[in-house]
Amino acid sequence: MGILAALKTGATVLFLNAKEPQERNKLILEKADVKMILTEEALMEYLPTSDKYIIAVDSILAAAEDSDTYHLESMALPQSIAYIAFTSGSTGIPKGVKVTHKAICSQLVERKNHVKIHSHDRILHTVVPNFDIAIWELLGPFTYGASIVLSNDNTFTWDPRSILKLIVQFKATYIQLTPTQLGLLLDNMDVQSHYPLKCIICGGEVLPEDMKEKFYQKIPDVDLVHMYGPAEAVIDTTFCRPLLDINYSSGHIGKPLSNKSVYILDENREHVNTGTPGELYIGGEVLAEGYLGEPELTKQRFLPDSFSKVPGAKMYKSGDRVRCLPSGSLEFLGRMDDQVKINGVRIEPGEIESVLKRYTTIEHIRVVARKSKKYG
Repeated sequence: MGILAALKTGATVLFLNAKEPQERNKLILEKADVKMILTEEALMEYLPTSDKYIIAVDSILAAAEDSDTYHLESMALPQSIAYIAFTSGSTGIPKGVKVTHKAICSQLVERKNHVKIHSHDRILHTVVPNFDIAIWELLGPFTYGASIVLSNDNTFTWDPRSILKLIVQFKATYIQLTPTQLGLLLDNMDVQSHYPLKCIICGGEVLPEDMKEKFYQKIPDVDLVHMYGPAEAVIDTTFCRPLLDINYSSGHIGKPLSNKSVYILDENREHVNTGTPGELYIGGEVLAEGYLGEPELTKQRFLPDSFSKVPGAKMYKSGDRVRCLPSGSLEFLGRMDDQVKINGVRIEPGEIESVLKRYTTIEHIRVVARKSKKYG
């Protein structure tokens, strides 16, 4: 309720993860020049020391339970910044991606066109709120006239058995997960049980090829949609349905959505041939406005779209290495830099290196991601 009210006033919303280090959250609050913090009584202890105006929304609502309701007219404009999604930054300070009301509204409608949500559906909210795909869980149901199922876990301790209980108890029909979470969910599913799920939306990481077979064995009647897209392109850029694609293999990220344009370019920003690897650039009507307080970085990553006929159009330089398959689908091949993803979350090793240098006497630091036998 607090999020919806803030958006209707035209204010900009950003989300903090209670489980992340308080120092990092404090950096985000300072960088965004936050004026007010909305929270719950149970989460007050996780907040960094701050002089910001803090409101425990649950306490306010409890005190106002018998008060008259008030309809708040929307004061937001299409070009107003709706939210800022903070991602890992190579300098040690998180980057804030600015997204307008127009962009997120367009994206919410576009996703509905691909996953066919109706007013009788129920979307389970499980994603930590500072992960940009959580925006869809929070705002999508209201856009479609559907229902949102909220768990009581306000620290978002993701437990597959608890998630399955919520799905059954509240008859959730839609849920979105990272491939890692999907694997854990499938491992805990009982093939003899009936689950009300209609569709699972997966994203944030490449979907392993063996996941397709495991999914079909456990819940063959459920639709599986894999979405790809960086926060700078507003949640989704491409999509595919692995169960319906006989040629699907790990790395396939599908075809672009109708409100996106994708270009695979070489180092001279020229198109490459089908099958030739290049860097993915994303254009179209739905892109972020750039990075908060970082005009130079914005200029480097949001470039004039020389392939578009729309005056002033931009394209986002993603840093993802891809190639176009003969089918027209894209295949993700890795990164052009050393950025990694862990459980769908973008991690800049440079951010970790910068923080370590502040607290140690080590002269040279190099952070690398390694696969573990337990988690892959």
